Parts: sequence; structure tokens; C-alpha cells
Amino acid sequence: MNLESATLDALRQSIQTEQSGQRRSIRIPERLYLYLQWEQDGTPMQRKAETVLLSWHGCLLLTDAAPGSNALLTIHWPDTGAVTSARVVSKEEDTDGMFKMALAFIDDANFWEIDFAAEGTKLHCLIY
Repeated sequence: MNLESATLDALRQSIQTEQSGQRRSIRIPERLYLYLQWEQDGTPMQRKAETVLLSWHGCLLLTDAAPGSNALLTIHWPDTGAVTSARVVSKEEDTDGMFKMALAFIDDANFWEIDFAAEGTKLHCLIY
């Protein structure tokens, strides 16, 4: 198996996090529709995406095309008009040609406008 350095680093970090049982924030299952934009070989790309899990620091989402690991992209949330930048932490292609991508926000601002520390929030979310 030949993994890119960034992919291998992300995998190591994930394993360490899972072993310690600690995450930087909780994960909330939520389906939101977004647009992703990035450049690939000098060509502007735009794709629709659907979130699977939200966190204070990023998200897990599904899309039909994806930039390389560690690539920078822009997230547009049309329901609120919010825009932010993110980095691809990991991506995985399934048998249907869809990509599952983990994204980390460049800024730790509360892009989702959710109080991840609220008592009631923990009762209705997955600790992933």
C-alpha cells in the first residue's frame, strides 16, 4: 500500500485520537447542502455536497468529485449565505464514485452557528 504522506499523517492522528478517546469537539449528524469550490490543475471546480457530520472544527461530507488530500477549498452554505475556507483532511471514494471527505476549517469560527457546548446538544448528537 502506497499512501501519500498527508494521508498517512491524517490516519496516524485519527488512530491516536480514537485510542485516547478524546476529540476536539462533538460530532452532530446533520444533512446540509453546500457548494464546494477549488482549483484543480488551474481549472476552477465547483461541486454540490451534502454533510453527514458537523463539528466545531469542520465536517464529514459526501460529494461526486474531490480535490487531493490537504487541498484548500471554499465552502458556500446557500441557506445562510455563509462562506469559509477549509482543508481536506481525508477522502475516500466508494464503489458508486462518491467521495466521503473530512474537512477542517482554516478558521475555528462557528461556521455552523451551533452551540456545541450546550447541554441539550449532547443529548441529540453522536459522539463520533
